[in-house]
Amino acid sequence: MLNAVLWDYDGTLADSYEKNYYVTLEVLRKGVPRLYREPPAALASVATFFEAVTVFEDWRKLYTECYGMTPEETELAGRLWSVCQRESTLTAPLFDGVGEILQRYGDRKQGIVSQNSGEEIRVVLHDNGLDGCVGYVCGYTDVPQFSPKPSPVPFLKCVEMLHIQPSADKIVYIGDHEEDVLFVRNIRRYYEDNGVPIRILSVAASYSGSRPATWEHQPDYVAHSIKELAAILKEIDEETV
Repeated sequence: MLNAVLWDYDGTLADSYEKNYYVTLEVLRKGVPRLYREPPAALASVATFFEAVTVFEDWRKLYTECYGMTPEETELAGRLWSVCQRESTLTAPLFDGVGEILQRYGDRKQGIVSQNSGEEIRVVLHDNGLDGCVGYVCGYTDVPQFSPKPSPVPFLKCVEMLHIQPSADKIVYIGDHEEDVLFVRNIRRYYEDNGVPIRILSVAASYSGSRPATWEHQPDYVAHSIKELAAILKEIDEETV
């Protein structure tokens, strides 16, 4: 039986790249006006923004190495992100069918681990009537500054908040980046190093446009559609081994 289902948010539960693109422009307008006046090529469109986010999975590296921000501008932009996200009137729609999956496993331990704002994620869940399906949302402000995914620290937070038993529960983590595969591998290594058995599987969500076939680190499963994701979770849930 599948005991715990953990999710990434952007590109996995929500088609949020368009909203995040415009929020980023607003962050630049308020905090880094020189880049707002002359945006980097990566911010020329939603498509180029998506490509950049796919390559630079750590938001600080995205801001410094891709957008060209100074360390001080990066920290300011990070503080402005939640403010601009709350002020935005755009909505980030959930992918069709993903709400049904959340409801199907609503009696299990479900959590979200994301570098997005936990507050924003909870608003989206509430607006879609899914509050009761997810027991804990771990946003970027819920872990220490330098320990987001792929560090195992966010998982340890979920273990605490969702009462996950790593040595007994069958766990799956679903995400659309190679970073999410590394997250699962680092979790396994952490528990192995501490002599604790753990069964956690990684599922890559490629239905938002990610290309797992190009990744150096491969997931245990790849879901090319929401329907395929549902089938994968059902298969894992029904495994008797």
